Amino acid sequence: MNEIKSGYNFLIKENSVQVTSSTNPGINQAIWRNIWDATVPNKVRNFLWRVCKNAIPTKSNLVQRKILTEGTCDHCQASPETALHALWECPKLSVVWEEDNQWSFRRNTSFPTFQALVQHVIAEGASRKATSVNKN
Repeated sequence: MNEIKSGYNFLIKENSVQVTSSTNPGINQAIWRNIWDATVPNKVRNFLWRVCKNAIPTKSNLVQRKILTEGTCDHCQASPETALHALWECPKLSVVWEEDNQWSFRRNTSFPTFQALVQHVIAEGASRKATSVNKN
């Protein structure tokens, strides 16, 4: 009986994730196409896809699955460790992201999810590409 209940709960949760993530299917299709068409190693594409789907073992995800009881970031001790926080927002990452000026928007732009960050980076890349083509 317990297995049926947990299977049912999994399907209900999975269905709600699909409904909320498909509010704008055109954007979702574009981001997945950009990820899978990127000229990077397969492991990078796979990682980006998993992070955008919130399918990596961050502390927040592990707390939600009742594997951990504490979801605070080990590095800054200030925020929950979500995918976005662990890879982008954590103040301890400043030394990494501020090394290259193209990531300077990190200081004054916030994103609700890692997927939104990836969409922004893709849009900025397309915008820069169009600008460089127009200059030539």
